[in-house]
Amino acid sequence: MVLLVLFPGATASVLAGVTGLRAAAFLPLMLTGLILGALLSRTLAAAAAGPVTALAGFIDRHVLLWGVAILAVVAIVKVVQRRRS
Repeated sequence: MVLLVLFPGATASVLAGVTGLRAAAFLPLMLTGLILGALLSRTLAAAAAGPVTALAGFIDRHVLLWGVAILAVVAIVKVVQRRRS
């Protein structure tokens, strides 16, 4: 029954059915697991929002520089490969 709360989903539902768990016990456990999972997801997303926003801003400010740098590296590698063959 703990499996239903910790890992709600298809696998846990199948295992609950195979073991003969009654619907009256299954539904509250499954709903509890789903609600706890949703709350945990929202809490973690709220905690990570600041750093993720900062990282996205950094990438946005430097995307052109990194794009040019990657193209230059690829061009250099291709030139070196052609000279070797």
